[in-house]
Amino acid sequence: LGVDYVLLQNPSQLRPSVVPWTDMVFSEIAAELLKKGFTNPADAWDLFERFTGVRGSVDSGVLMAALRELGFGTGSTMATLTQKEVDYLVSSCDVYGSGD
Repeated sequence: LGVDYVLLQNPSQLRPSVVPWTDMVFSEIAAELLKKGFTNPADAWDLFERFTGVRGSVDSGVLMAALRELGFGTGSTMATLTQKEVDYLVSSCDVYGSGD
């Protein structure tokens, strides 16, 4: 999952066609990253790197942990996503099917 896509919604490579709700969720994630002071992809990666380790990749487990850190989930006014939905978000950005 490219952090540049989440923050800027401007992927360096095209991603497969996906259902429309994914862009709304990525917009909510980007808004929360900006509220927390992450103004560029390199800074935003710091949040994800806490869960991946250095040079790790963002899989659905990492994204779910980062979403909780950002305040998504039960009791939030933001999207509450199931594991299956998080899996779909990650796979929608995985152009090569590599899991990275």
